[in-house]
Amino acid sequence: MLIAKTYVGKMNRFLKVAAAVAVGIALAGCSGFDVLNLVAASTAAKATTGLSYGADPRQKLDVLVPESARPGAALPVVLFFYGGSWTAGSRTDYRFVGNALVKMGYVAVLADYRLYPQVTFPAFQRDAALALKWTRENIAGYHGDASKILVMGHSAGAHVAALLALDPSYARAAGVPDGTIKGVIGLAGPYAMVPSQIDSVRAAFAGLPDENVARPVTFVTAAAPPMLLLYGLADKTVGRANATELAQLLRAKGRDVTLIEYPDVGHPGIVLAMAPLFKGRAAVLADTKAFLDRLK
Repeated sequence: MLIAKTYVGKMNRFLKVAAAVAVGIALAGCSGFDVLNLVAASTAAKATTGLSYGADPRQKLDVLVPESARPGAALPVVLFFYGGSWTAGSRTDYRFVGNALVKMGYVAVLADYRLYPQVTFPAFQRDAALALKWTRENIAGYHGDASKILVMGHSAGAHVAALLALDPSYARAAGVPDGTIKGVIGLAGPYAMVPSQIDSVRAAFAGLPDENVARPVTFVTAAAPPMLLLYGLADKTVGRANATELAQLLRAKGRDVTLIEYPDVGHPGIVLAMAPLFKGRAAVLADTKAFLDRLK
């Protein structure tokens, strides 16, 4: 379901193509993510980077704000968590996601979190809750509206975001009031995975007396916030049943959930569709904007 080497390898192949097509020899010394973010860079975004939400070096986040935000503006906020099988990733690689959200008129918060082997579950969730706490308490200083915070993620990050929204224990422990999260956008998240059955993530979730505590589908209640679940039908890393099961459970509780599936889109492709070089692969940008705008 989640295979770290497959995830990273596919992302790298996509990004090498992007580098070759976009800039060729001139940027041969840049990484794929560097090229992707350079092409996606926007003068419309004002970034404040390296803000600490905890004491650990990985407990940092970046805030991107529309340059057009006027004094006193209070814009909706999206807190984004990247994927990487809980073993890899950096917020700086996903600046293209932040730029896309800023162009939609939102404040974007891109958060790092500690990874395995430094930590194991539930440390990932505790970090996410601390990032949420920081956002709620500080985002007004960046033209953000603390009463309109949504969470978003891709792959492992979608799992982190969904579990943060569905299991309130992490936010409560961090001192975040119930109801702070107004919506969830999940891209190809493993919401129904059983960690012990997946070789590549078993160690990151080792020692749990009950694996259900690590499964977002366990915590679906009538209090769940609105959710947009996006999935690519060519995904070979995270199975389709993760999205369909979560959507079915939410509907059974009468919750607001939209599941959109894209043909011929794979696991990396669904998040890369938020970047200018790949936006034609799927309507991820348009579908995300429609969901966000509906919840304003």
